Amino acid sequence: MGGKPREYYVTLIDRLNADLEQWRSSIPANWRPGEQFTAHQLQEKDYLVRPLALWTLFLYNGFRLSLLRATLHLTIHFNRVVNAETQTDITKQLMETSRAILELLSFLDAEPHTPLW
Repeated sequence: MGGKPREYYVTLIDRLNADLEQWRSSIPANWRPGEQFTAHQLQEKDYLVRPLALWTLFLYNGFRLSLLRATLHLTIHFNRVVNAETQTDITKQLMETSRAILELLSFLDAEPHTPLW
């Protein structure tokens, strides 16, 4: 763990979570990660909006997964970083974020592809 005390990592993860939340709240409400959205919102006529919205949602959820996994990693390597209840909550958030990513996969265009070689 780089020889740094566990408080350093906990503080760093908390700061990154705060930055992520601040970034999330700066996104327009209809595309904001973590909010409920419908398939209709991703059926925009503008060809740039849909990929940009999907990219933003994947980026947010991917970074959130990284922070949650780092927190769980700390619980394994450092005793008493978080209590059992908090660890259960983190695991639940990890599953919810993973589910959000899986739900987004249905909006990706997957066309058949045959290599030319």
